[in-house]
Amino acid sequence: MRLRPADAAARRLAAGALLTAALSLFGCGPARVAPPAPVAPKYPEFVFPAAPATVAAPGAIDRQQAGWNFLQAGDTRAAEKEFNAALKQSPGFYPAEAALGYAALARKDASAAIGHFEKALSQNGAYAPALAGKGDALLSQNHLDLALRAFEDALSADPTLQALRARVDVLKFRTAQQDIASARKAADEGHFDEARKLYQEAIAASPQSAFLYRELAAVDQKSGDATSALAHAERAGTLDPSDARTQVLIGQIYESQRQWAK
Repeated sequence: MRLRPADAAARRLAAGALLTAALSLFGCGPARVAPPAPVAPKYPEFVFPAAPATVAAPGAIDRQQAGWNFLQAGDTRAAEKEFNAALKQSPGFYPAEAALGYAALARKDASAAIGHFEKALSQNGAYAPALAGKGDALLSQNHLDLALRAFEDALSADPTLQALRARVDVLKFRTAQQDIASARKAADEGHFDEARKLYQEAIAASPQSAFLYRELAAVDQKSGDATSALAHAERAGTLDPSDARTQVLIGQIYESQRQWAK
């Protein structure tokens, strides 16, 4: 029985579809590898580089989301392939550039990560995901001050990034500790101007810290500046009246000026 032309055409289409499916199944076709289903993210601290409403690139957004799924599943190679594809499709799509920065962070390549984040920020200087990622990269290089500034800028750009607040507080504490250790070392070595500057920076970050004022007063006393020493010691005493060491220091300063009665 001869087939009608319409039936023959339908069979050819069906055969073609089966062939395409078979080629895809055995890896011979051009089909993309599907991203993994969402699981517990491997890098929960990474801030997803969402596309602002003004960045209209639907295809690039899809590729970037697929890449992010790969990244959070631990497959950085597949993730970078998707992010680069998004950039090729839409060269001005800076969220994918930021995503490449996070992929570099996952590979522990902080320098490359900073390069990608800077490229994203060159197009949008207030892009919070890139600022947060830059902070992560700088932190991995132990640049505490610069990392803190990047995190604070990210929070300023997007106050909803609540998880960054705790990191900012921790960094402020670590930075203060580092400054205090450097200030004490400078004072011990007789570099009083340097020590005074470091204490003043620490006080600017923690203006209600009585012991910082007390230590600054001690530096002033050693350098021979009794007037500043007394002012700073009394400020420490006001902030913490129960601190016996501050009261002793105040007494010593008065004694050095031969003022026997306050």
